[in-house]
Amino acid sequence: MSMKLLQRSTSFVALATLVICMAARADEKPREELKPQEGYTFSLRAEKERYQPEEKKNLVLVVKNVGDTEAFPGSSGFLSHAGILIYAPDGKPTPLTTYGKYWSQPLLAGRRHSRNYIYSLGPGEEAIYTSEHINRTYDMTLAGKYKISATIKLPKRDKTKEKVTLVSNAIEVIVN
Repeated sequence: MSMKLLQRSTSFVALATLVICMAARADEKPREELKPQEGYTFSLRAEKERYQPEEKKNLVLVVKNVGDTEAFPGSSGFLSHAGILIYAPDGKPTPLTTYGKYWSQPLLAGRRHSRNYIYSLGPGEEAIYTSEHINRTYDMTLAGKYKISATIKLPKRDKTKEKVTLVSNAIEVIVN
């Protein structure tokens, strides 16, 4: 089964914005350019370059199979498990909002999709996911440039149970 686009679950939209990986926030540094990693590329883009403080800020995450064979990156919603790394204009990690703190609690953060379908990506195919309203989770009210990247853990292509952490390109978003 191939997948071109991950469908958003209406019951999951609020949690989809969370996409928090707290360990990745502290340990991973954003990649400046997009390079293949373990047969995949992982990219990130914002829907706009400039936003008003109260405006919804959406990100698009893309995993592409750049290998020669079919890949099995995960089950339904695997991109919703990506960790978003946002650095405020002062260079410090962007704090969580009250909403973000609530949903990052261990018992709640693990709640994901109720369905569990395994997806495959043929050579050259990509999975696309939109993380909506990230400023609902992260406090992005300070004016200036925010540096954003993402991490995701995917199974290695050698079909072992080991995973590899992919780091996306870094983007900048300006809040006026």
